[in-house]
Amino acid sequence: YLRKNDYFFVDFSLMPLMVEENYLTVRRHANNCLIGSSKRKDLQDLEALELAALSFSDGDLASTQLRRSNDWSLLPYHAAYSCVIPGSLFSGNPGRPNFPQWLGKFSSRNKKLRYYGLLKTNM
Repeated sequence: YLRKNDYFFVDFSLMPLMVEENYLTVRRHANNCLIGSSKRKDLQDLEALELAALSFSDGDLASTQLRRSNDWSLLPYHAAYSCVIPGSLFSGNPGRPNFPQWLGKFSSRNKKLRYYGLLKTNM
């Protein structure tokens, strides 16, 4: 847990985006300690997806509260919910990681807003 938690603190704004972008492409190991091994593989995969989605949701709540109230003591919870738990559920062969698409869309949105502001002031 602590080693995975340390990876989160490399860049705690980028790591949750990286995990969320790439967790679906991981080829999971057949038996995972967090999910019962007696279930069929397709049911295990669905249950892992459900638990990861709930964990990401809790991580977003912790991140929002952390940034609103400037309460940095929530950072370990944000790490656990947004990176450690989904990473444990989807442990396996990650393949080639993709860069978060959200950053590109956010950048394009800001660029368009900036151009719109320039047009509005110059017309």
